[in-house]
Amino acid sequence: MSLLSRDELAVRAVSVRPSQMVLLKNHLEASEGLGFLIAKRGGVALLVSPMSRADELDIFISDMGSEIGLFFGATVDHIEAEHVGL
Repeated sequence: MSLLSRDELAVRAVSVRPSQMVLLKNHLEASEGLGFLIAKRGGVALLVSPMSRADELDIFISDMGSEIGLFFGATVDHIEAEHVGL
């Protein structure tokens, strides 16, 4: 198994109703290794994926937008991702 560097990761800050966070995590985990979720405060999360799957991650986020009300544009950015170890 090889580890990815920070430059090889696509990080997307998203927001969702807090009550939908577990559902979002379950959908992401069911997406065959697409990425992982780092929950922040409220309904804010970071979705992280290998850069090679960034387009798939964006499609996933778009699909989840229509299904559970997920959207881009949370107040978390890539610099804050460094504080959670990315």
